[in-house]
Amino acid sequence: MRQDTHQIVFPALIAGALMLVIGVWFPRMGASDSDFYNKSVEAFNWMMRIGGVAMLIVAALAWTGWSGALLADAIASGVVGLALGIEALIWLSQGDIPNGVLVLIFALMFLNSARHSWLASQAPAGEDTSTSGSPADPPREPEDEDR
Repeated sequence: MRQDTHQIVFPALIAGALMLVIGVWFPRMGASDSDFYNKSVEAFNWMMRIGGVAMLIVAALAWTGWSGALLADAIASGVVGLALGIEALIWLSQGDIPNGVLVLIFALMFLNSARHSWLASQAPAGEDTSTSGSPADPPREPEDEDR
């Protein structure tokens, strides 16, 4: 499991840094007549800031090799993915199709990462979880030459 923990350091670090850059230096502005849409944009900005800090914490925990880092990543990525998904659906329902689709893609990426980290965190110690989650091919019986 230690190898799986170290594999999430770089992705969590990049995600956290990009989220903070977007949330702090390039926040979105809700310029719609819909107060609901504008509030979702404000929630997006705060989610980018808080989620960015959470992902940086996950990266630091994973870098130390802490065994709970995969579970922390599963929770942080899952919450970020869920928040992004809700915001994307709001934006799509309000006609902001380009941004809604883009944010929905990122939501699915975070949710997929959460799933992989969850599965890796639940794997018995020493089990290889670096594959895509598909079961390994079963061992084959040796072929008899007489057949």
